Amino acid sequence: MEKKKKVLSAFNIALIIIGAILVFFGVLFAWASTSVESKTQGTSSVNLCVGIIGIIVGIGLIALAKYRQKKEIEIIQKIDIPGDTKLEGLKCKNCGAPVDKESIEVKAGAVFVHCHYCGAIYQIEEEPKW
Repeated sequence: MEKKKKVLSAFNIALIIIGAILVFFGVLFAWASTSVESKTQGTSSVNLCVGIIGIIVGIGLIALAKYRQKKEIEIIQKIDIPGDTKLEGLKCKNCGAPVDKESIEVKAGAVFVHCHYCGAIYQIEEEPKW
């Protein structure tokens, strides 16, 4: 089984870092609103509002980074062969050895063959049908 990794972009990493900083300072401001000095100076409600806003915005930025994370897309390419095609054994152009299906790979829409006997790698060129 193949394990696939999800890679975060630099923008998503920046969103997560900024969000974590805002949550951290939001908690500090909310905590500071409970101090005796803050209550005697009348700044407890301001500290609490700034703290709550910082926490909400920070969590929002982290959620945005998670939402923006790219989803994995599996692309399956099928090759249709016309019905009047005769199946013949595919042979290596270099050494003439038989080539099995594990030796054939599709890269960027082109069919490539890797010969396990001589190590040759080449692209299959399709002849015109006219």
